[in-house]
Amino acid sequence: MILGTVPTDAATITNQDQPSSKNGTSNPTSSIDDWDAPSKLEIWADEPQHKKIIDAGVPEGAWPGIPDKQVPLTDDQTYIPAILISMKTKVRLTFKQDIQQLWIGSAASTKKVSYSSVTSIKAQIIPGNPGYSILKVQLGASGNLWMYWVPSQYVSGIKMRVLGVGSLLE
Repeated sequence: MILGTVPTDAATITNQDQPSSKNGTSNPTSSIDDWDAPSKLEIWADEPQHKKIIDAGVPEGAWPGIPDKQVPLTDDQTYIPAILISMKTKVRLTFKQDIQQLWIGSAASTKKVSYSSVTSIKAQIIPGNPGYSILKVQLGASGNLWMYWVPSQYVSGIKMRVLGVGSLLE
């Protein structure tokens, strides 16, 4: 509203900054910069491939999750047990600081991931279980590694351990 105008007069005033149509008239119904509008946050837990794993529940042996709190990983804390991956396999997340590797070990095999191949780590809280998160580890251009039922209090600690302090500034 423009200062000094009556509300009934304000309705007749058009915005001069709106884009014009091809015939030169203003089009007040068109939206400006639709592509710049903030996108709706997609909730990973609602997607079918994640929902089936979350519906399995917290794996046996998982550490308790603490909502709304971040706890750093201590130097002697080298693993987090009982995390599920996308194949519903229970794994142990092990940090090998001396060789800069993240080991994702199950009863059958161990995947060794170099810290330098991890480009980002993102997390979302599991709805209904705020003490636990879904962790998405981006491995360069090769894809994502999804982890479920990660205790939420360790998300920042995992980021710091693998990517360094700068990862918290995202």
